[in-house]
Amino acid sequence: MYIYIAGEKLASTMQGEQDDIDRAVGAAREAFKSWSKLPGHVRARYLYSIARHVQKHARLLAVLESMDNGKPIRETRDADVQIVARHLYHHAGWAQLMETEMRGKPILIIVIVLLFIFIISITD
Repeated sequence: MYIYIAGEKLASTMQGEQDDIDRAVGAAREAFKSWSKLPGHVRARYLYSIARHVQKHARLLAVLESMDNGKPIRETRDADVQIVARHLYHHAGWAQLMETEMRGKPILIIVIVLLFIFIISITD
């Protein structure tokens, strides 16, 4: 990975393989066992906490995102990082209301991994 503006090396990365994917899916399934047993208000607390940490460290996250993909800092600061925090707050709100508003209704569980990768340079 490079800092595109300066052309400096930021970090070395490795490409994941099928074994890495299998381990990640296995870990997610294992974590789901305990996560799914938590009441909605507890899940909401976790998600609210993560959202607050994203906001607290928004400047750092924006700089890292900008360095990683070459986007202007204004875009990562004013859009990307703020959208992450809003998504977390949104889903925390639904988790909090899950037991009252969605009682007896089927719940679709979706795992979303958002990767905003516009430019990747992998070097030896």
